[in-house]
Amino acid sequence: MKNFYSFEDEQNIPVEKRFQHYQEKLKAEIKSRPNKKEINEKIIFSEGATFFIDSYMTTEEHNKLEQELGKDGIWFHPLCSNSEIKRILNPQTSSDILLKKRAEYIVDRTRTRRVFKKRKEIYECNEKVWSLTDYYNRDKHFSKYLNKLKPYVKKRCKLVEAGFVFMTEPNGRCEKTDFGNIIYLSESLSYFLQFMNLSMLTFQGENIGIGTRESLLIGLRVMLGVEALDFDLDPRYDTLPEDVIQANNDLVNYQLMFIVGHEYAHHSLGHLNNSKCVDIASTDNVTKEKHIQKVYNYSQKQEFEADFFSFKNAKLNKDEKTEMLNGAFLFFIYIDIYNYVRSYIFPSSLDKKTHPEPLDRLWKLRRNIKKSIGYSKKELELFIEDAQEYKDILRKDKLPYNPELFESYGSIYLSGYKTKRMIDRIDF
Repeated sequence: MKNFYSFEDEQNIPVEKRFQHYQEKLKAEIKSRPNKKEINEKIIFSEGATFFIDSYMTTEEHNKLEQELGKDGIWFHPLCSNSEIKRILNPQTSSDILLKKRAEYIVDRTRTRRVFKKRKEIYECNEKVWSLTDYYNRDKHFSKYLNKLKPYVKKRCKLVEAGFVFMTEPNGRCEKTDFGNIIYLSESLSYFLQFMNLSMLTFQGENIGIGTRESLLIGLRVMLGVEALDFDLDPRYDTLPEDVIQANNDLVNYQLMFIVGHEYAHHSLGHLNNSKCVDIASTDNVTKEKHIQKVYNYSQKQEFEADFFSFKNAKLNKDEKTEMLNGAFLFFIYIDIYNYVRSYIFPSSLDKKTHPEPLDRLWKLRRNIKKSIGYSKKELELFIEDAQEYKDILRKDKLPYNPELFESYGSIYLSGYKTKRMIDRIDF
């Protein structure tokens, strides 16, 4: 039901009649299209469901593939080559493990399959033979950071398999496997950063104020896992100035560089080889009363270390350090806003956390890096004040009175920069 009627429409329709309403609107929309015959060939309506045909093959073709790849392997066709499928089913190296994670995230989600089907079409239009491995090898975020590393660190990190995975969960991970450590980032992190930047910053003198509410919501919804990750198929804007898009992309690249460096630091510092932990609660030696202090457990201290060594390990000029550090500061502020929303929607009684509070990480980093690099303390305080205003607006308006904005799966557009509302399975 994505992109077909608004959250407000959905609220006004009884639950038992929503599907019928959806089908009626969909049929009416198809009739209005000049290519209605082509669209109808890809849709099957029934009383209890609507089926969308993504692709098909003959029984003979299916049986042949099943014989070659096996019942489990056929699910990865045609987005993986036959040789890749064999590696996925029987991983022997850390590279195989990373490939397996990438492939499983794609095939387990219909919308992600559609995104990659489109990516494959574009890739093959350039007269290239498709493979999932080759597609991801085009990305240079990890290799660019590796090339900035000091030689002794680079030698160690170069042995680690690393890259992006199209995960729903927008985070980065340095993970221990039977074949060695792997590092991977969710592609959705870039969407989160892109839209949070648009909500908080001014680019090239362009005031994006009209899209501030929507861009903030898109960023938060990406983190919450309810924004459809089909930005390739359904862009949330189409008239945003190119210089604004480019400036934002440049900032996102520096923010991702920091996150990539953070994960490499976990590996180079040997954090995955340790498992020590300390309690957060403490007891006063005089009164014997328990009280809570801001004492970080072992894994939280590792996060502080990884933040700092993301910078220390890299050979960057002053401008690069400034861009990367400012990007990191903004990232922490955005995570702080997200944590506020998440804690409102999903209250937790857990006291121990694997990560320190985002703003603690921000100030720790600010203290450990030369003051001549990056935003000043005063500038950061102003950003944090702006973020607090956002949290106040969310608390007073969006969270208590519009919780469906953070719970209903679908898409939100930048209203001032989108000329046409697209309909899922009709327009893309």
